[in-house]
Amino acid sequence: MIPAGAVKVGDWLRGRSFKSGVDVFRKAIQVRSVESSIWRIVAAHKVSPCEAVYAEGQWMPAYRVPGASVDTIRGVKVLISLESDENDEQNYWLVEGTALLIHNMMMSPC
Repeated sequence: MIPAGAVKVGDWLRGRSFKSGVDVFRKAIQVRSVESSIWRIVAAHKVSPCEAVYAEGQWMPAYRVPGASVDTIRGVKVLISLESDENDEQNYWLVEGTALLIHNMMMSPC
């Protein structure tokens, strides 16, 4: 287990292959940090409101996850990009506490 803030380029992160139905490892190809002052708490994980998370059997932005609460404490968001695999899947698990599957950083508005 590597805390998100300690991930470095070249580290391998565990994610889910929906094509094969098993967990796989993908290499981090970019890691950067930005300040943030708004969060959603999903499965006890602090994520940005537009973060793509896998909940209720589908991908959705964190702000749409039922029961996700709001947190406005200033903090640092770690943006991790992963190498795309043969199935073009780029997700990874946040595993401390309740596991939460999130998607590779995307630069699109929610």
